Amino acid sequence: TPGQSLYCIQPLNYRDLPYIFKHHPIAYTPSATLKFNPFFSQEGMKSSNDFLAFAPTYSKISLENEIDKDVDNLNDLPYARKEASIVSRLMGGDSFTNIQATKENFIAISEQYWLLHLAMHTLINDTSPMMSKLVFYDSPDDSLSPYLNVHEIYGMNFNAKQVTLSACNT
Repeated sequence: TPGQSLYCIQPLNYRDLPYIFKHHPIAYTPSATLKFNPFFSQEGMKSSNDFLAFAPTYSKISLENEIDKDVDNLNDLPYARKEASIVSRLMGGDSFTNIQATKENFIAISEQYWLLHLAMHTLINDTSPMMSKLVFYDSPDDSLSPYLNVHEIYGMNFNAKQVTLSACNT
């Protein structure tokens, strides 16, 4: 008929759409209240501590392989240490900052905590994701490199229920 559209469009009934919240519970928890969320209760946890933050200082780090050649140097992240100190104070936890934030220290104590906060540089390897890494303080006294690769993390025993990576490229 003249004046009618060739296509008849039915109005959409938004009430009948299969929204995810109709089938799954959804909850948001601001990070400052994690201690009080039942999901993060310590029942059954082996951890003796609540919260651990790491925020290293950076000086000259020799970038170790081909994927890192695009990174001229890793600039210091001064606000990362302030962030780690404030959050650990608010959460009643521990923080390893500056020269204490080594890979060796992280490996030695991280399994004792159930909330981890890592404010540091990361290097992402899109070609070999298992070679992506967290960059800790490069201590001359540390027998390990400052890099903790993803493949190394898979071999660690964590009790953490949450890990926060506060860095670009996470």
